[in-house]
Order: sequence, then structure tokens, then C-alpha cells
Amino acid sequence: MSKYWSQSGKKLEAILNRYKFVKIGEITRDVEKTEAKGKPWLKYTPYSKDLRDWSNNEGVYITVDDSSVMDFYFGSAMKGWTKRCGNYLTGLRNKSAGPTNVRAAKRFWGIGKVFVYYYIPGKVILPETGEEITVTQSFENKIIKEFFPHYNVAQNR
Repeated sequence: MSKYWSQSGKKLEAILNRYKFVKIGEITRDVEKTEAKGKPWLKYTPYSKDLRDWSNNEGVYITVDDSSVMDFYFGSAMKGWTKRCGNYLTGLRNKSAGPTNVRAAKRFWGIGKVFVYYYIPGKVILPETGEEITVTQSFENKIIKEFFPHYNVAQNR
């Protein structure tokens, strides 16, 4: 589950530096498509082909508002950032895309430019089954516990 916080730029910098998040691209308004289709469209632009390919892996992402490094959105991309971002972009045009996707898309559109940072967590082997899993959501929860200890305490999250 994704989370949104309004925090200081210092806290964001601490997270980015401690865990070596990589700035992989940005989301902007797609003016040409918006005019052609008559509906708002967003465009994700990765900074390189390697980063586009890399972002197809499971990971944890942070989107940072261009207007203020104090506002950032943080969550897991269980099927990769490219898929997650596609869900957000659909949210701008389709209200039935789910409330999280619609809220994020409206935010991206309202800001105009959002930077995307990404981190691919390591894998672990479960001792009981020998199954290899990516610890994406566990890693996200670790960061939440470390940097946002009072987040959603009432719901034990």
C-alpha cells in the first residue's frame, strides 16, 4: 500500500542517501496528447533506456514534487515501476482506476513535473519452502518504521 507524507527536504534526502535510491525519470503533462485526445494525459520519461529497463523490476519508489521537495509519495511497485506508473496514468482518464491511482494522477497533473526515484530491494530465500522472494513491501515498511514511527499506529501498520 502506498503512503503520502508532507515532510522536510532533510528527511527525504536522508532516505535517498541512506538507501541509494536512483533518480530514474520524471512525470510531466503531455500537452500534445492532451490536445489531440481532448483529455488530460501524463507522460513518464525515463532518463535512459537502462533505467527504463531497470524499472520493470519490483521495487520501492518515491515521487517528489518539483514545486517542493517537502512533498513526496512513497510506495511499493510489486510489478515494477513501469506497471505502477501505467496504473497512475490511467487514473487521470478513468475514475474507475482506483482511488489511489486517481489521487496520484491528479497530483501529478496539478504539479506539472514529478521526479521519480527507485530502489530494487534484495531477495531472500524462505527457509520453510526455499522460495526466493523480493522483499519489496518489507523494505517499504522498514523505511516507514525508521522515518515515520508514528504513522498509522492506531492500525498497527
